[in-house]
Amino acid sequence: MAFTRARTFTAGTGATAADQNASWAAVESFLNGNLALAELADGSAGLEGAAKANGEFIFGETEYTSATVSKTFFVATRTMIVQAITGRVDVAGTDGSAVTITVAKVASGTALASGTALHSSTMNVKGTAATNQSLTLSTTAATLILAAGDALCIIIAGTMTTASGGVTVGMTPL
Repeated sequence: MAFTRARTFTAGTGATAADQNASWAAVESFLNGNLALAELADGSAGLEGAAKANGEFIFGETEYTSATVSKTFFVATRTMIVQAITGRVDVAGTDGSAVTITVAKVASGTALASGTALHSSTMNVKGTAATNQSLTLSTTAATLILAAGDALCIIIAGTMTTASGGVTVGMTPL
């Protein structure tokens, strides 16, 4: 039996009609069997659709602006594994020197600067505006595992000047 929604939405209450209809389309896809809970190759659980991607469904997100300093943006409440890290520059920084962001995991009681980088390169905050940067994950499997209580943070190196954008980390529970 296929599920179909009875109506479409019009704009209101902060979300656009397109946003509301897209959300319902995802629910419809799940109810019609196009989305399934699956065990991923690393042993974590993920949501898998027709694209058979990484299955991440828990996201830690943060924005950065010219006033941003290194900061925590997510604290794990259970064991998880990082599946993807993507940054996006909205406005490129203009400082003459390199300006980068490192996404790190940090145990409770540990200073942000002492965190462990989750990727092998850094995000270029002076990169091309409106362009995503997919960061290459660490090849050390244990590095990508967050224990309950571990935090995700961004560590900023350089002067942000006019920079703004965001960082998203996709995770799955173990």
